[in-house]
Amino acid sequence: MSKQQSNSQVFEKEDQILAYSKTVAEKSLEKTTHEEVQMEYHTLTDNYGKLLDEVKLLTAVSDRLQRKLNKANENVIKKNAEVKEAIERLNKSNAERRAIFIAAIVGILFIIVSEALVEPHIEKAFEIRPTLILAGIKLGIFLCMYPVKKIIEVTFTNTENNT
Repeated sequence: MSKQQSNSQVFEKEDQILAYSKTVAEKSLEKTTHEEVQMEYHTLTDNYGKLLDEVKLLTAVSDRLQRKLNKANENVIKKNAEVKEAIERLNKSNAERRAIFIAAIVGILFIIVSEALVEPHIEKAFEIRPTLILAGIKLGIFLCMYPVKKIIEVTFTNTENNT
């Protein structure tokens, strides 16, 4: 069966056999001998056997192609899930990176504000350089940065997931 054959040509031989078998079946049995009927029945059986073999072959090829298609579809679904997971990780990583940057800027601003505004008041109150108190304030600012970073990260992640 070549690729150039049209649909009407594909089953041309089978259509001819069917048409011939119908004409034989419509013949009057009185005009047909037992040997002729047996010969026609044998021919019909042979043709049916050939057709059945072709159908079995086509079914086997079709089943094999369907299995390949199913496997390819499963691979596509798996790869699609992997891509979605990679995109989610990338979005989370981008959100985390931006959150760290913003939290660092906020932390630096807090430290600058504490250096400029808070330290002079503490130094006046204690009349000596209160290193331990100032270090505690800066440590407190540093410890506050993680929750700030986490809030910013969650905000960015939620914003990216909604788009």
